[in-house]
Amino acid sequence: MDGYMSEKLTPEEIRTLKYIANNYKTETNFFIKGGMLDIAFQVCKKHELTLENLKSKERTRDHVIARIEFTKRCIKELNKSFNAIGRFLNKDHTTVLYYKNKKYGE
Repeated sequence: MDGYMSEKLTPEEIRTLKYIANNYKTETNFFIKGGMLDIAFQVCKKHELTLENLKSKERTRDHVIARIEFTKRCIKELNKSFNAIGRFLNKDHTTVLYYKNKKYGE
């Protein structure tokens, strides 16, 4: 395979492609460029986390700060509701409200 897709995919890229394939019909609004998934990948890259870490139940400082940044960006840039962000993160809307009101990184 010369040219297109000649490089091997990283494990993170493989997981991302599987996630997209599994959720394409139910979560198409997340895949718009500049959408929630795009913001999630940017936040994960910045904080050196995986998408699974961002959505996990882990409450370490790094994970929580990444979720706070993700939440604030989705509200500011995409005008997403607390419920929509909560569904994406597998959290309750009240948790998203808590993240919105935190003052980390400002």
